[in-house]
Amino acid sequence: MIQPLRRAAVVAGLLFASALLTACSLRVGPQDRIGFQELLTRTAATPFECANYDLETDSCEMISRYQPRGDGTVQARSTFILDADLGAVMTVTDTLRPEGARLCTDGKSTTAKVTGDQLTAQDNANLAELFLQTARAFGPSCIAFFERGGVLVGLSVTPDGEIIRGQPAFVLSYFAEPKSLHGLTAR
Repeated sequence: MIQPLRRAAVVAGLLFASALLTACSLRVGPQDRIGFQELLTRTAATPFECANYDLETDSCEMISRYQPRGDGTVQARSTFILDADLGAVMTVTDTLRPEGARLCTDGKSTTAKVTGDQLTAQDNANLAELFLQTARAFGPSCIAFFERGGVLVGLSVTPDGEIIRGQPAFVLSYFAEPKSLHGLTAR
């Protein structure tokens, strides 16, 4: 069982790195940034964020939902396929702090759960723990939202707001109901 776990661990690390260090070949800059409150207003009727929507399969690489809380923080929940061959799906939940137009985390409130019937419950728990260790090793991180030419993109930025360049982008679409998931697409 070690080979599937190793493969799933690598996929988890790649997914986390992609999500955390997302940047974009679509040239965006500070002038293209939209605030989180504006994003919430624009997507009020379509609260399910879909990363890299595939029209042919009507599916997403990752489904996320943001829910503002009374204390000013935002509860974020994202679900993605960790390893299609193993039937492993990961759900990550975190409490984010709005900082200007960014949503930031220190990783301390991040939780992860892996589900799937081809691995044992212990294997699923081990994968979730590996993901959390990787996430915490990155330290504080933020996401900012940008729009250019009608395309919405979520980008990871440094805590001081600088866009992190050189990684694949998550092009964002919003739907009233969650879509099914598909695995990572080559980017």
